Amino acid sequence: MPGYVFKIMLEDSHPPVWRRVLVPEKITFYDLHRVIQTVFGWDDEHLHSFSIPSQRIQIGQNDDDWSEYDYEETETLLEQFILGQKSFRYTYDFGDDWIHKITFEKEDPEYSGRSPVLLKVKGDNFEEDTGGVWFGDTPENRRPLDAEKVKDKLRRMNFPRRDDLAAKLEDLNALQAKLQDTLKKVEDFFSQDLESMRTEQLQKAHEISPMAEKVNAWKKFADRAGAKTLKCVRGSRTNEQLLLDLSEQELKDYCKYLQIPVVYSWGKEKLAGTLANTFREHPEYLMYVFFEDEWKELKYLRNLNRKEIKFSGKDLDTVIKALALGIMHVNIPDETEGAAAVLELAADGENLFPAVTPKETRERYRHIRSLSDKLGEMILSYGMIEIHSMHTLFCKINQENPEEADFFRFLYWHARFNNMLQTVYLADGTCFAVMDGLDPRRIFQDMTKYSEGMDYRIFTQNELYANAKTPLYVYPELESLYSSLTGSLRLPVPFAEELLTDISHGIMDGCTLKEIFDSISALNLDEKPLDLTCELWEAVSGVMLVFPVPMLKGRSRTEYAAIKKISPWDIRMADDAAFENTSALRMCK
Repeated sequence: MPGYVFKIMLEDSHPPVWRRVLVPEKITFYDLHRVIQTVFGWDDEHLHSFSIPSQRIQIGQNDDDWSEYDYEETETLLEQFILGQKSFRYTYDFGDDWIHKITFEKEDPEYSGRSPVLLKVKGDNFEEDTGGVWFGDTPENRRPLDAEKVKDKLRRMNFPRRDDLAAKLEDLNALQAKLQDTLKKVEDFFSQDLESMRTEQLQKAHEISPMAEKVNAWKKFADRAGAKTLKCVRGSRTNEQLLLDLSEQELKDYCKYLQIPVVYSWGKEKLAGTLANTFREHPEYLMYVFFEDEWKELKYLRNLNRKEIKFSGKDLDTVIKALALGIMHVNIPDETEGAAAVLELAADGENLFPAVTPKETRERYRHIRSLSDKLGEMILSYGMIEIHSMHTLFCKINQENPEEADFFRFLYWHARFNNMLQTVYLADGTCFAVMDGLDPRRIFQDMTKYSEGMDYRIFTQNELYANAKTPLYVYPELESLYSSLTGSLRLPVPFAEELLTDISHGIMDGCTLKEIFDSISALNLDEKPLDLTCELWEAVSGVMLVFPVPMLKGRSRTEYAAIKKISPWDIRMADDAAFENTSALRMCK
């Protein structure tokens, strides 16, 4: 029967204090509590609890005075939760909040004993009569751990096998599996009558379309080693026929991007025909999708009738977009050396290119770049914004008045198509534009909690430009953080810049101080001097207080707190009151 090896570290201890222990299988969380009390020299005179943050589960002793726990620790086996977790936490003394991070390291299949074993020790013990003094604050409050005495106490702990609880757990798991199986059978039964209606729609939503297969084949060709050639010819299929290689859902997405009203009953043929007509009537829309250098490459490829050219990497995205828009079709050869890929221009491809002079082309792209830059500045400043509000603010800030449909067309067909931002929808159809890399679900939950009913903050043009181009100079706190990373912590500039981006994204997601520090664990702050850790805490918290965040609709915590007349530290700076009481935070605030 196996044993389990845990590393138990006292958080925010300087120098680090941790124990590695081996415990037998089929013990309860209460048994583990007794082990922790013994190996850390605690006196078991205060309340305690276990928490599994990833599942938001609390485990402890439920009684008449304290009955908020999800599971009773004397009735809950470790196996019920810990085997699927990288770590969980144990808190002792809800006044001083001694928080222990417990990491499940491995199973020991050879262990057959019923007593816990102390495997390794790091850090001194804590004097029990000091009234909660922080580890290492004064030498007289520390004493060496008597490891042999602890080991002897552990040997005298002989935990019985909790086979009754293990049986209940097996029964519970079997019941859950049976329930899931029953629910699936019920769902299958009731879905049979709907299957003829649903099957086609589900397949359309999840199928790999011929267009996607075509694009993937092109990417594989481009990734092949060795020299590659392309041959461009006039094809026999029209733009409308090539668009039929898209799935029905992809065709509907294109119509949505182009602000084309769609009737629910339309099939692929009607959708593809509508799109092809739109491209013929408004070939300038294609310029939204292609960047200026890509547009030049596309026109170059269009004019290479039956000529062979060497493939260059810069053509990769141009061809992908041409395929996805039904402008071209590609025939990929096998891996025979020297075989050329054949690009076929749509039979009516000439109708897809606007008849404009080079000067007019430059003017159009100047306008596209200007509009793209303004959208980019807005999304970088707001992080996540409802698109109707985005249009309203765009008009106010830039003193321009594009029609809403034109604005959305550009937002979707240029920015969304080119993955410059993402769009997410609520169940009621409300759409948000979101900066790539952020967590829209989390942001929306916090937005609902803190700023529902509030208007978005109105930035000036200069503020938007500065936020997008020179945030280090706009926010001295951000520059201070960067200086801490490159100066005090001596991180290489590329690593520091990448870390600064990750921290900024975490702040915009609404992460707390603790979550951000958990995300930069690679810095091994436990091994750094305490003053450097506090310097970094101060720098990160400084940025969090002044940086505009999506959950507050573009306001900083400081600005929002002034409006609400509260402390900015109450706005998701800490996980909960217990975290705010930890000694590390008290020292750094």
